[in-house]
Amino acid sequence: MPILNKDKAEAIRTAVDTLKNGPDTEERRKIARAAIECQLEDTKLEQYRISEVLIPLPVPETNGNSPTNWDGGNGGGSVASALPPIDTDAAEFVDGIIRTSSDSLLADAEDHWVLTYDPR
Repeated sequence: MPILNKDKAEAIRTAVDTLKNGPDTEERRKIARAAIECQLEDTKLEQYRISEVLIPLPVPETNGNSPTNWDGGNGGGSVASALPPIDTDAAEFVDGIIRTSSDSLLADAEDHWVLTYDPR
C-alpha cells in the first residue's frame, strides 16, 4: 500500500471522528465533507461524492403548515433542516478499502465501493 493511502485514510477518519465528537452542525459538516473530498481528489473514488454518504446532507423538515400561501409568497410554515446520522459503518468501510488499496489512484478501492455502496 502506498504510504499516502494511509495518510488519506487517517485524514478521512479524523474528519468523521472530529465531527462525531463535537457539536454536530451543518457548518461543521461542510468542513468535514470538504476535508474528505480533498483527500479523494485525483483518485477513482472522487466521482462518488463519498463525503455525502459518510456525512449526509440535511433533510428539509416542515412543521406541518403549508409552505406557501398559494399567492406566490412564502406561507406561514417554517422549514428547518434535520441532520441525518453520520454513517459510521461507511466510514469504517472507506477507511479499510483505502488502507488496503494497492495503488494511489485507489482503483481497487473503487471496485469495492461500487460493489457495496453504488447501486448503479
